[in-house]
Amino acid sequence: MRFKKIQIIFFSIMLNICLVFNANAEAENECFEKVSRGIFKFNQVFDNAILEPVAKAYNKLPEPIKKGTGNFTSNSDTLL
Repeated sequence: MRFKKIQIIFFSIMLNICLVFNANAEAENECFEKVSRGIFKFNQVFDNAILEPVAKAYNKLPEPIKKGTGNFTSNSDTLL
């Protein structure tokens, strides 16, 4: 049992190392880097200006309203 845990940890570490090296290799060859950076900056501004204040306001709502909006969105989800 102990050997199996050590084996799982070892393979997890090896997988993470391989993924890091693969990500670094792909980052060097990315042809849409300028577009990606522009989209990232837009998303950051949109998140800070709109989504974060909406989320903070939503967290201050009473529980019945939160539950009602949650039910509404889950019900509309089942229609599709």
